[in-house]
Amino acid sequence: MQTGFIAPRFSIIMFACWVFRRLTLAFTLALTALCLLLPSQALAQVEITSAGPITKVGITPTGNLYAYHQLFSSQLYYSGESDSAAVWAVHDVDSGLLYGPASVGAGVNMTSPAGYTYWTSVTQTGPTGTGIAADPFKIISTMTGGTLTAVITVTYVIGQEAFNTSLQVTDNSGVDRNLRIFLGADLYYGSLDAGYPLHDPATGSVGGEVPSGTHAGFTGWFIPMTPADRYFAGSYSAMWGEIGSRQLSNTNTCPTAGSSCDYGAALQWNVALPANGSTTIIDVDQLFSGELKLLPLSLHNGTVGTPYSQLFTPLGGGSVPPYTVTWLSGSVPPGLTFDPATRTLSGTPTTAGTYSFTLRVTDSTPATPKEGDFPYVLIVLGNNNAVSHPIPALGAGALVVLMLALGIAASGVARRKT
Repeated sequence: MQTGFIAPRFSIIMFACWVFRRLTLAFTLALTALCLLLPSQALAQVEITSAGPITKVGITPTGNLYAYHQLFSSQLYYSGESDSAAVWAVHDVDSGLLYGPASVGAGVNMTSPAGYTYWTSVTQTGPTGTGIAADPFKIISTMTGGTLTAVITVTYVIGQEAFNTSLQVTDNSGVDRNLRIFLGADLYYGSLDAGYPLHDPATGSVGGEVPSGTHAGFTGWFIPMTPADRYFAGSYSAMWGEIGSRQLSNTNTCPTAGSSCDYGAALQWNVALPANGSTTIIDVDQLFSGELKLLPLSLHNGTVGTPYSQLFTPLGGGSVPPYTVTWLSGSVPPGLTFDPATRTLSGTPTTAGTYSFTLRVTDSTPATPKEGDFPYVLIVLGNNNAVSHPIPALGAGALVVLMLALGIAASGVARRKT
């Protein structure tokens, strides 16, 4: 009696063990296949290279920015790439901490005050894109500091004299946060460790100018596409000191007014971040050699039925304000109009499509005004453009492993039925 009773129970246990082994193996193989789909997150320096004018721009594993211009052999910011003195820093007003890179060349006045804390858990991705306006090169660095997550993005379009860098900050504490966000750099334009600091009130931009030598007059700008609250342009050590003290002074001068100095430039944004919210500060780093420019360099997309507005702002190049901006050629999207008095393109687009036009800028230089023509492309999207999230294509290795896993699982089910 006992033998006849134990055998079925033993068979059930053996069958359960067999099923468990099959399912465990299938699950392991399936998980391995999915892991093969994930991109590598190694802590490697990521960079964009091109024929120029910006020949290289990158982000170090610690969050430093570095860049090269085709005119110069050395990079545009002080020191080497690994400790490049061009940084995003975030001050958490509520905790008193200031988050930034672990190493900043000659930036001791920022990194030594109490409360300075290194970014941690850095991941790097890229480069992606093809380098054209519709698909720019892109690199991304993601970092954490306390309850904050910061994402630095750099994009570049081949042939442009500027690259774009943005910072997105997200808080995970569940409470409102007050932040002061800084972008600062110790400038090294023209391979010179001195120059004239610059501030343009019309655009809120800061930067510097090469004072002498072959490239005298070369200027570089940090141009805030999101308006900044405060700025500094002057001595590099004073700049780092002001970021270290968590407040810029709205200063534009060297220690000796009217002279060049070992200089830097910085911008500050004051942000009230709602609980579990995020904010993106966008900046365009303009690099050019004494030429009249019109901002922005490129236009954000429009959407049918959604109001659109874009202000065009002339800048730089030894030009003389005031400026006039006129329509030279091309077509404007239906529903939009360009007003030369306000230098604004605005309205509500009614028809999707791609529209090209050119604007002309003229300054007020006596006798022979300076002029510049600037082509633009504006893409208007339909209002029913859904955002898709395609499933990534399986690599050959992942596909084989996944098929094997599914085959084992199917075999187990078939045997159990028979």
